[in-house]
Amino acid sequence: MDTTSGMEAVREVAQIVKAAGGRALLVGGCVRDSILGGDPKDFDVECFGIAPADLKAALAKKFELDLVGASFGVIKLAHLDVDVAIPRRETKLGLGHRAFEMEYDPTLTVRDASARRDFTVNAIYRDPLTDEIVDPWNGRADLEKRILRHVSDHFCEDPLRVLRGMQFVARFNLDPAPETVEVCRAMTPEGLASERLFGEWSKLILKGVKISKGLNFLRDVGWVKYYPELERLIGCDQAPEWHPEGDVWNHTLCCLDAFAASRIGDDAEDLLVGLAILCHDFGKPDCSFYDPVKKRIRSLGHDERGVEPTLSFLRRLTNEERLLKEIPPLVRLHMRPFAMWKDKSSDGAIRRLAAKVIRIDRLLRVAAADDAGRPPFPSEPEPLKWLAEQAKRLEVEDSAPKPIVRGRDLIAQGMKPGPAMGRVLAELYEAQLDGRFSDLESGLRYLGKKFKPAIASLLLLMGVASSAATLEVGPGRAYALPSEAARVARDGDVVEISAGRYAGDVCAWRANDLVIRGAGRDATVVDADGKICMGKGIWVVCGTNMVIEGVSFTGAKCKDRNGAGIRLDADGNLTVRKCAFRGNENGILSGALDRSEITIDGCVFSQNGAGDGFSHNVYIGAVKRLEFSNCVSDHAVRGHCLKSRARTTVVEHSVFDDGDDGASSYLVDCPDGGKVVIRNCRFVQSPKASNGVMVSVGEESVRPHSTYLGLGNTFENHRAPRGSDAEERLAPGVVVLRPGGIERGMGEGD
Repeated sequence: MDTTSGMEAVREVAQIVKAAGGRALLVGGCVRDSILGGDPKDFDVECFGIAPADLKAALAKKFELDLVGASFGVIKLAHLDVDVAIPRRETKLGLGHRAFEMEYDPTLTVRDASARRDFTVNAIYRDPLTDEIVDPWNGRADLEKRILRHVSDHFCEDPLRVLRGMQFVARFNLDPAPETVEVCRAMTPEGLASERLFGEWSKLILKGVKISKGLNFLRDVGWVKYYPELERLIGCDQAPEWHPEGDVWNHTLCCLDAFAASRIGDDAEDLLVGLAILCHDFGKPDCSFYDPVKKRIRSLGHDERGVEPTLSFLRRLTNEERLLKEIPPLVRLHMRPFAMWKDKSSDGAIRRLAAKVIRIDRLLRVAAADDAGRPPFPSEPEPLKWLAEQAKRLEVEDSAPKPIVRGRDLIAQGMKPGPAMGRVLAELYEAQLDGRFSDLESGLRYLGKKFKPAIASLLLLMGVASSAATLEVGPGRAYALPSEAARVARDGDVVEISAGRYAGDVCAWRANDLVIRGAGRDATVVDADGKICMGKGIWVVCGTNMVIEGVSFTGAKCKDRNGAGIRLDADGNLTVRKCAFRGNENGILSGALDRSEITIDGCVFSQNGAGDGFSHNVYIGAVKRLEFSNCVSDHAVRGHCLKSRARTTVVEHSVFDDGDDGASSYLVDCPDGGKVVIRNCRFVQSPKASNGVMVSVGEESVRPHSTYLGLGNTFENHRAPRGSDAEERLAPGVVVLRPGGIERGMGEGD
């Protein structure tokens, strides 16, 4: 403890105070840590028997002082991690950890001065000149016995101490004294500032050796109720053949202890990954059910369902944009590494994964902790090792792939900035991820080959759109409501909508080439609240080539019983990303729009439908093409989870799950046939489903040259077996494409 310049400065302070007739003692964490064999880096010194003014004057002769904390009785030695204080009395005046009146009194005894401290292990003093231990509350004995005990009745005056107790038992493997548990149970957070709460949670994640002990302390003192996302994990059962460790709470604790044993020492990375592990199974309470067919508990779709409670939990603690942005993808995709290993996924898929999670090495750490959190089962390192090797080979292990072709490169080719350029860049990036090119030269060659037929019209579009504006929506912004921005938006504008609930604010978007961005699914919520635009939907899209992302839609109803969260009326392209649709008569609805191409990616659809069987989670009319990927669609209200009359329908990497109580009809229905591709999807039919067919193609009519390709899908039918049940029912005339051959529609010849 005496090798640092900080400790040398402490001894000098003690000599100065001694010469003035007082005594300086080290106290708090530096004493505790040194007893435990640690090497403290910062030091708290309490000076007895010397007046504050005299102390300040004496120290100023030797040290440069930082007086930022002087009003709180603390003098900092500049450029050194040494804080010098005068003993004080504190009187509680109100709520919170700062609502105290402080009286500085250098004549206090050590015992009286230390009575205001939190725990006995932090109330041990040491004389830096003699090494004498002064221990008025027997903290050293508690430390040796690994007991966390509060010092005095003053403990309950500061509610932040409950969370300090949480991180202390985790850091030092302590057991709380029963009387301390009881005192904590009688305390409440009292409106503590979120940044103070987050400070204690951060220490738990970054310094906890047995993080499980800290969280069990939180549970024992009753404070887990203030974190409902955590509380719901308690008693959420899991299949014992997969999770012998017990419920989701115990699993999460085991995962966090595994994480604590493998931190990398980068606080920013460790905090982000640790919080992702804490939150990774927040979705299980919403979707766990007992499967009577497989005779075990299942939690289908819990990865996607976990995103919303993760954001809710994090926002209660912090507004740090990096954490709010980068943790949810780790939760959503925490099972992807094992699936990719099983499928031996392509390079393009791995690059796309890196683009979504930013750093694959983070995701691997989350997956490794999840795998290790099932004692006594051993870990399975081979799948994670495989993905790590592939990511390293592709140079995406610690960063997302950076776009090779950038806007400046297109400008150099004669293109003007604007939304059309953005679409070109997006398509080029997708081609880059697929490995179509690997450097700028080949990227520009690809550009010329891909866009040469349309280059003149693209240049025209880009010139027209070069004056695009950004319209900011929300409280205190230029436009208070989305509808206000919709009225003034011009072709090519970007509309950015702040987080918040916009009740009754329905509107039509009439400009073309718009990009409308919310703050994130379930951060920006548009609630119909009894209103409907044009008798059709919450948002009616009347412009072409529009992108909508990061918005939730709820409550759309109209007299025709087909009110939609988003209604597409224009015969142009529409992209909807990372949005949510709940409790509408239709989630997304389009008419017969011959030229429209619709892309729906990363969205959630749940409990949409008017209950008449004619409205659905998603209902796409006779458009040119639908691409539906990375989505969850569940619990359609007696309609279909996805209905598409598109000439080409591509459905990938999505979950259609009615759980144990849903009453959807078909999970996917393509009633007019067409070119239908469904791959790598999960289908779960409820015992209460009104229809035993999960995927139906050509039920009403069959377009000429209709084909169906199904690859890598899983089907689970929990209805009582009936003769008409089928995973896939294809009408006669639908050609089934399979690897290695072609078969006719399943209905032919029956």
